[in-house]
Parts: sequence; structure tokens; C-alpha cells
Amino acid sequence: LFPMAQMTEIWFVRGPIVVSLGRIKPQTDGHIYLFAVLCGSVSLALGNRFRKHVSQAMFEAMVLGLLVSSSVLVLGAASGDPIGVTSVVVVALVLGVRYWLHRRLPVG
Repeated sequence: LFPMAQMTEIWFVRGPIVVSLGRIKPQTDGHIYLFAVLCGSVSLALGNRFRKHVSQAMFEAMVLGLLVSSSVLVLGAASGDPIGVTSVVVVALVLGVRYWLHRRLPVG
């Protein structure tokens, strides 16, 4: 499950649908759903505030870093598995080198 920032209205349309399909139960999963709504709204507000300061290339690198690192963490680094931890280090190095090269090399 990856966090997605969406308009609040989408969450309130999706909520009754996933409850009626039996995907979530309000008694046990309601707090998680409400937390996702809150985080989505906050991230949209922050994104709108900082969009002038973040380039398209930097945004793409940040999204790539989020997706890759969360996938690697789910695959074993969170449990302390040596291969998972090594994967996190390798991903961090690759993203760091990519960012460094992006800053040093001329675009275009």
C-alpha cells in the first residue's frame, strides 16, 4: 500500500464503496482510513505550498526514491534481514549518485 495524495472528496466517495465491498471494516480499520485522509490532505497542502521550489526532475527523483525505498523496506529491511539492509544501502547510494550527477552535469 503506497500513500497517495488525493482530493478529500475522492476519499469520501471511495470510503462507502470499500466498506460495502468488505475491503475495510469501520470498527477495526476506520482509524487507518481517517489517518490516510488526513495525511493526503496535509500532503496536498504542502505540495501546493512548495511546488514553486521543486523542479520536475527533483519531484520525479523523490517519487522514485519513495517507491523504491518503501518497496525495499517491505521486502525485508524492516525485519533486519541482511539482504534487505544491503538493498537499502545500495538504493541510497544509487539515488545519491543520481542526484549528484544531476546537479553536476548540464541538462539538455
